[in-house]
Amino acid sequence: MHLFGWVSLSSPFQHKISIIFKKIIPKSLILPIIEGPLKGKKWIVNSSNLAYYLGNFENRQMNIVKDLLHNGDIFYDIGANVGTYTLLSSEKVGNPGIVVAFEPLPANVKILNKHIQMNNCTNVRVIECALSNVSGVSMFFEHPDNTMGSISKNGNLEVPTLTLDSVVADGIAPPPDLIKMDVEGTESMVLCGGLDVLRNYCPTLLISLHSDQQREECIDLLRGLGYSIQPIDDRDLSRTSDIIACKSKEGLNYEK
Repeated sequence: MHLFGWVSLSSPFQHKISIIFKKIIPKSLILPIIEGPLKGKKWIVNSSNLAYYLGNFENRQMNIVKDLLHNGDIFYDIGANVGTYTLLSSEKVGNPGIVVAFEPLPANVKILNKHIQMNNCTNVRVIECALSNVSGVSMFFEHPDNTMGSISKNGNLEVPTLTLDSVVADGIAPPPDLIKMDVEGTESMVLCGGLDVLRNYCPTLLISLHSDQQREECIDLLRGLGYSIQPIDDRDLSRTSDIIACKSKEGLNYEK
């Protein structure tokens, strides 16, 4: 039986159990992820929520990313955190492809780089910044109890920002084929900073939406650019928290 295998992810106490284990697990403990799309990948167990190590973190979304990516693709992981989607996409796009991981929190970047190195992901570029609607510097709120954070005027950390358009126009990275975005409430700002990329290169997007306002703004903006949009979960589009947006019908042909 694997370590912590008795922990039920459906349990209402799973989050509390995870916090307890983070206090007693050695910070340097590295084990292979138990199951799911990242099964077998080396992982720092205490680097994040226990669900990451157990292999039951956003499996539906991760399987969609895996299904949509092809060898040689360019994948943008916007809000890479500690690297689940980065590791997944690195293997899928192969050496001809490139994964560009955007992460503004220094603590996350440190762990992200460790995960990349220990899994021999040689096709990943880490850019330590937040994406927004303007390039410059913004205040960022770093949550003290987890690896999450977001741009906020009441933030406790100053971070550099880039726009999606500047990343491509300035040659920082090639234009993306697929974008995964999880930025904790500034989704529409990221899209507004990437209008040229969305118009000219038409990448498929998977976006986590963190408020009703963000859902409405992102859907309206993407529809205005000619994107078709579909919920990733089983909820109606007006209630979903995760969407896939693309300009080709092929992008919507995935297994839910």
